[in-house]
Amino acid sequence: MSNEFQVLEKIKGVNEKVKTLAGIFVLFFVAGTETTATTTFHGITLLAKYPEIQKKLFKELEMFDKDSRIWFSDIDNLHYTRACIAEIQRFASAVPLNLIHLNSGCSM
Repeated sequence: MSNEFQVLEKIKGVNEKVKTLAGIFVLFFVAGTETTATTTFHGITLLAKYPEIQKKLFKELEMFDKDSRIWFSDIDNLHYTRACIAEIQRFASAVPLNLIHLNSGCSM
């Protein structure tokens, strides 16, 4: 009987680890989706606000055919596009890094 309980405890421990890993995976997935959506939203909003930048960006992207894909390896040739993406991420940070925080045991 003792062996059965040990096996059950091991299975329960494995299941708890799997649940924890699944929870972490979902958390990272949702966080990544949210930051991507926020960055995309701000990018579209800023490009709508500044049509002259939108035109320059479109002009650079016109070097590709309408039916071709733009690959990550193409980014080295897209200087203005890279600059726009960096500026969007700088201007509208999707991840607030300047929040006030306290260490445990401290008071404000």
